[in-house]
Amino acid sequence: MTFCDALAEQVRQEWIDELRAEQYKDAFLYAQAIRDRSSYQAWRLWVRMKFRNRRIRRLT
Repeated sequence: MTFCDALAEQVRQEWIDELRAEQYKDAFLYAQAIRDRSSYQAWRLWVRMKFRNRRIRRLT
């Protein structure tokens, strides 16, 4: 493995970690929106989490 490969892998892993952190934050906000009965906000968060999951799956 060359230095460039190792660096690319490290950057990819950091990006995945960042996407997962955003995903956890949105999941918390989604639960709050459901609790507060804000269906539009819950729907927006659900869609955002769905597309972020696709990006995470493509990267892993």
